[in-house]
Amino acid sequence: MEEKLNALEFLLVTDAESLSLITDIVELCTKLRKRDKSLIHIEKGMSVIKENQKYGAVELAFLKSCVQFWKSIRFLDMSTLRINMERYRFNTFDAAYHLISLICSNCDDDLMDEANILSSYMKECKGQLYDSLDILSTMISEQRFEDLSYLIFRAASK
Repeated sequence: MEEKLNALEFLLVTDAESLSLITDIVELCTKLRKRDKSLIHIEKGMSVIKENQKYGAVELAFLKSCVQFWKSIRFLDMSTLRINMERYRFNTFDAAYHLISLICSNCDDDLMDEANILSSYMKECKGQLYDSLDILSTMISEQRFEDLSYLIFRAASK
């Protein structure tokens, strides 16, 4: 995996604005538990999204990798289960939260369901349970999915 990470970083030198490449690097760094490298590439990805102001599938995939990184650094040390309360963890989630709201308001209908589910999860993590439930109940009432059992389960668990 280290070799793949090095190869992706080398490709990033030639194509510094490639958000899909940055997403792959963030995902690999998260798996390899390289927190500092992940943070550097997350900041780079956030700046690319803000500069381009495009809100599509690639940007949504990047935000999913940011949320995965955020979830992976929940504990400082897994053996002690001490919760990570450092500022960088909050900043990562907060930046992703603001970008998901932009994506939800500006994305195509094809991505709207996926963006709404991620937005609902992020609102739930921030403690905005009613807003999260509102998104899920709207999706249920509009029957946005063929299989509604996932949405009903998520809404019922709140």
